Amino acid sequence: MEDGRWRLDIGDAAMKKNIPASHNSWATRLILKRLDGASSGSVKSSHLVGIFSEDGKWRLDIGEAATKKNIPSSHNSWATRLRILPLERMGLGKISYGEVVGVFSEDGKWRLDIGVAAMKKNTPASHNSWATRLQIIPL
Repeated sequence: MEDGRWRLDIGDAAMKKNIPASHNSWATRLILKRLDGASSGSVKSSHLVGIFSEDGKWRLDIGEAATKKNIPSSHNSWATRLRILPLERMGLGKISYGEVVGVFSEDGKWRLDIGVAAMKKNTPASHNSWATRLQIIPL
């Protein structure tokens, strides 16, 4: 999150349920868009980003409007230590803007789902708030 107070948690502390890594849907096939500059080149930790569905209609919201509760940035668990992996190519390498990715737990067992399978509601791509403006922080 932009001001550093809150954190994405893909587990059932924040989500309705844990989503298995094997689940593949519009809500797990995601793209990153840069919000503080052009969405071109590699994603960098200094960039402000939004996480959107592949079709561009929906957006990740980590706030209580869409999750069970706000997760403090100090919370550290399997569900907050995440990997962003490309879905249409092999390898870890750098992620580029517009590339289809999945967001997975570090152990590879669980996956971010931005749809109502895991979230309280679908958040439209046009929704712009503190809870949709994110920063990726390497561990």
